[in-house]
Amino acid sequence: MGLTIPNISNLPGVSRPGGDGFINKFCLDFTPAAAKVVMANLFFPTQSIISMWFNNDSASPDDILLGSNSSSEQIRLRTSGGNIQILASSHGNSKTFNTTVAYSANTWYHIAFYFTSGTALTIYVNGQLFTTSTSWLTAVDFKSIGNSVTSGAQGFDGTIDEVSFFNNNTIDINDLYNNGKPGDLSSFSPSTWYRFEEGSGSVANNSGSANNNGTITAAVYSTSVP
Repeated sequence: MGLTIPNISNLPGVSRPGGDGFINKFCLDFTPAAAKVVMANLFFPTQSIISMWFNNDSASPDDILLGSNSSSEQIRLRTSGGNIQILASSHGNSKTFNTTVAYSANTWYHIAFYFTSGTALTIYVNGQLFTTSTSWLTAVDFKSIGNSVTSGAQGFDGTIDEVSFFNNNTIDINDLYNNGKPGDLSSFSPSTWYRFEEGSGSVANNSGSANNNGTITAAVYSTSVP
């Protein structure tokens, strides 16, 4: 009689070979008017990375991915020529990043914001590197996901998942992208990692090292995951 080896590849948290990711049951579904996740005690340092997955419902988005207390400090999703465009603004300065990644509504994308100094920002979409701005801003104090804290006019219209913050910029972005599937980020030591796996309630648990759970307002859980 031969041994039966149990299949553990579909268990939550188990990373599978070939970039298949791990089981991800829920994400957060945002509406432009009101939904957001407000983060306490999170100052974004000058050498660090933000990683997230998004799926927008709109064919012509102009939506906030990351915001702050001020409407002038935010990172927004737009499109140009059918491709993803990112607008980053802070302290009266703004920079536009045009990518060559074709945009489609109701499609999951990975995006990473890579800060290499107090004023330099590089953006990656689906693991692809795009132009670095060398004169953008001083360090940004992001406080919200999917909207700004004080305004709901141009919040995100769609779903967001696996938002993570790293207090260093030595991580390979392609490792975070994981061939198109969210993977277990524990080995990268995120300071903040919102998996949105709670399934209910108004608290977004931080699976990273910092003590900063998020507060969910108006967003609802969805099983449409990357």
